[in-house]
Amino acid sequence: MITTRQTIADALTTVDGLTGYAKRPDVLGEGVGYALVQQVDRGPGQAFQTTWRVFVLLSGDEYAALDQLDDFAVKVPAALHEVLFVDSITPYAITTDAGEFFGFQLIARSE
Repeated sequence: MITTRQTIADALTTVDGLTGYAKRPDVLGEGVGYALVQQVDRGPGQAFQTTWRVFVLLSGDEYAALDQLDDFAVKVPAALHEVLFVDSITPYAITTDAGEFFGFQLIARSE
């Protein structure tokens, strides 16, 4: 299977409480997930390996976001396992027009 932003979005949408998008939506909020290409590296032979940054937005309430992170840090990599190999998960805070949201970024690889 060739991994695309759409296949990642579809996998994210299988997680209860998340909606995956192939591109960053205009309006960001709780339960939004999307992926960006970080880099593409030459692998063996003619193969290429893509490194992705997958973003998941959690609640704007810090304590609720901590609980969501505990849950999603297990469920999101499990949902992505058919399309990506997840290397790391990093929590972060993002400021939007709707206020501050907490979330996490996954660094993941595909061929």
